[in-house]
Amino acid sequence: MRRYPSSTADFSEGAKLLVKGGEANKAEIAKWGLIPAELQKLLDGYQAANSEQERAKAALQQSTIDWQDTQKALKTEMARWVSTLEGNYGKTGEKLQEFGIAPRSFHPRKGPRVKKV
Repeated sequence: MRRYPSSTADFSEGAKLLVKGGEANKAEIAKWGLIPAELQKLLDGYQAANSEQERAKAALQQSTIDWQDTQKALKTEMARWVSTLEGNYGKTGEKLQEFGIAPRSFHPRKGPRVKKV
């Protein structure tokens, strides 16, 4: 491991190899203050945190899908309401304002229509 780890796999595999080498050379590395059990403990914590993060990502993705589905259903139902209310009260009816719908304004064209060439 000559390069710095950048991915989750790099961290996990690099730490596993260091622990394995440390277990094989416990007596020799102990004089330098290197303890494989401490590195293993940190690796276990790292892997647990990574698992938790992956679960959170999955939950976020699922909640986003759920939100989009409910938004689509709400939009469809709101459109149905507006259509029904406009059908019963008219598109320019003042009663629509009670439902928070702005009545459509009528803007007739002024003068005769010009034929395009």
